[in-house]
Amino acid sequence: MTRVRSTALVLAALVLSTWSGALASASANSPSGSDSQGSSVPSQSEWSRIDAFEAYYPLRASSGLLHSPFGSFDPLRDPIPLGPENLYDPKALERTGMLLVQSSSADLTDLFDSLSSMGLEVLDVFPDDALVVRVDSSGDDGVLAAIDSIPSVRWAGELPVSWRVASGLIPLSARHGMLVDLDVTPAPDLSTEELTELSKDLLLVSGGAGLREVCDAYLCQPRSVDAKWIPVLAMDGRILHIGLASQLTVHNANARAISGINDALSNSGGLLNGSGEVLAISDTGLDGDHGDFTNRIRGIYDQFGPDNSNADVNSGHGTHVAATLLGDGSGDSAALGMVPAATFHFYQLEADSSGVLARWGSLYDMFTHSWQNSARIQTNSWGNENLVGEYSSDSRSADAFLVDYPRFLVLFSAGDLGSSGNSVTPPGTAKNVLTVGASTTGAQDSTPEGSVPKASRRGGRPWTGASSPT
Repeated sequence: MTRVRSTALVLAALVLSTWSGALASASANSPSGSDSQGSSVPSQSEWSRIDAFEAYYPLRASSGLLHSPFGSFDPLRDPIPLGPENLYDPKALERTGMLLVQSSSADLTDLFDSLSSMGLEVLDVFPDDALVVRVDSSGDDGVLAAIDSIPSVRWAGELPVSWRVASGLIPLSARHGMLVDLDVTPAPDLSTEELTELSKDLLLVSGGAGLREVCDAYLCQPRSVDAKWIPVLAMDGRILHIGLASQLTVHNANARAISGINDALSNSGGLLNGSGEVLAISDTGLDGDHGDFTNRIRGIYDQFGPDNSNADVNSGHGTHVAATLLGDGSGDSAALGMVPAATFHFYQLEADSSGVLARWGSLYDMFTHSWQNSARIQTNSWGNENLVGEYSSDSRSADAFLVDYPRFLVLFSAGDLGSSGNSVTPPGTAKNVLTVGASTTGAQDSTPEGSVPKASRRGGRPWTGASSPT
């Protein structure tokens, strides 16, 4: 399920602030008509401009440690924690070709450059200061020797298959008759043909994929998989990580005043109202006939949702979030949205029949679709309720997209189930998204505005066996 959360305040501040100006400044020297990803840009920008500056920060010293799912260790000094016996493969390197290469420095630049010059594909980054690379260990032992001889390499060894299985699946591994829903991250070096074959193979062990494709390039979603298959999947070199499927749940009329939007609109003579901006929202559904959205809905899409209905028939959360951001006050002039002149498109993620929040396909694909439909900001007031504090496949997918499309801003809510440490829910644990907690309002003699309520989730996350793209 996905939990909805409040991202409206920060989103509005960004839309109405010099954040957009910084982007304009970054592309000001580009040829008029298109940016680096091919979208059109105005020849005469009316955005404000800020001066760029450089800042330098020293890197931390290398710890020499690797943080495996089974504990931290120094590979030059300590035995490698291999995990449970049913997830141990003595031929892991031969079977998967995945080699773990640890750098002698926290600066991985030299290691990346050396591996690239050898034609080796970096599949993942592993804490602290290590990379997962693909090698053909069955063919030429000289490759392994060449890697060992790189000056910036501290240690290299095979990646245990158990490290690629999420901690929540370890107790279930190899248990016959127990069905689990999985989120599988395919290796990034797969060809289209290899990805197609992986999708077919996962379909064979899946009892609940339905009529949709099991895989896209960033996420495979086999459903109702017998846990006996987990060790077999872990030995498959086409798979980078195996995790439990995300269960999503939703998270959110004093917002305008608290965020200073009333003053911004007034001081600008009514011009800072979001005009010309395109936003994207993913949430439960949308009452498209809501009077506050007239002629500003660019599209309502259902290809990433659990059914083909756009209606918001259960909680009404999606309509609430959209109106908080984009309502023009037609229904109630005292309830004007944050950016009432912006246009938007919407992704529905709720099943009408059950009220369950669910998503099909990767966030990378959803954000790509959003980018291609002219949005540069997407807000998502929901999160994962069963992988609290973890870096999930969705977190990785969001990070990967934002590395490829740095001019796209993604907001997620932090969650509202408690204030303990490491309580942010994925995908808010991604490092490249903007994750937003809740604020008190001071309404009806409650806690004064600007405080973090007890229900709002807080940052920090433990190691879970997955790492983020660079």
